[in-house]
Amino acid sequence: HQHFHREMVKNILDGMATDEQQALLAALKNLHDFLRDYK
Repeated sequence: HQHFHREMVKNILDGMATDEQQALLAALKNLHDFLRDYK
């Protein structure tokens, strides 16, 4: 499942500008941190 998510994000990032990639990765990190701490 982790592999699926990694490949999905790589596919989404492909073709995006660097600043767009950085914004998306920051948002995904925030989501990850939220879900990790939500327990």
